[in-house]
Amino acid sequence: AIAHAYARDLEAAAREFERALELQRSIDNKPGISMSLTNLGNVHMDNGDLARAQELYHEALIMCEETGDALGVAHLNVNLGYLAKQLGDLETAHARYSAALKRRRDMGARSMVAQSVSAFLDLAVARGSHERALALAGAVRRMVDRLGVPLPAPQQSAHDEALATARANVPLPRSADLERRGEALSEPDAIEFALGTRALP
Repeated sequence: AIAHAYARDLEAAAREFERALELQRSIDNKPGISMSLTNLGNVHMDNGDLARAQELYHEALIMCEETGDALGVAHLNVNLGYLAKQLGDLETAHARYSAALKRRRDMGARSMVAQSVSAFLDLAVARGSHERALALAGAVRRMVDRLGVPLPAPQQSAHDEALATARANVPLPRSADLERRGEALSEPDAIEFALGTRALP
């Protein structure tokens, strides 16, 4: 199924992930069920069937909560947040991204925290909050530089596109100043800024 997905044969990938899900259900392997549901949701999302992807992610989320898979819960909240953003429900997207960021912060998953803050940058651009997006970009840059762990390639591409949009909407030197101020935030402050519970100094 994964090989088919990488080859962009989404119909074959969906068929094989359905088979994997059937097998995992037959042995009541809950971690395997949640993984299969997530993978199947990814295929439907890539195929543009956002409603079906949302259903599968919700079912996987419930399974992860039942089994105590904290990272899985965070990951699925990110997926559901992205779907909500694509569907124009920006408040739900913010709530989902917030839940994921808080869980990743509490687990000390710092590279994933940076990914979550980057998701808030994309959301800020969707809201037209370009100045906020620029400050978030600076915060993400500092996190990534300190960790030495880049964003995953697909997310980096989305991050760069959102940043370019924000820069195009805020002239220099204002845009550079906002990025600098975001970069000056400590990690805890950057998290609170992304969540909307503190202002940019």
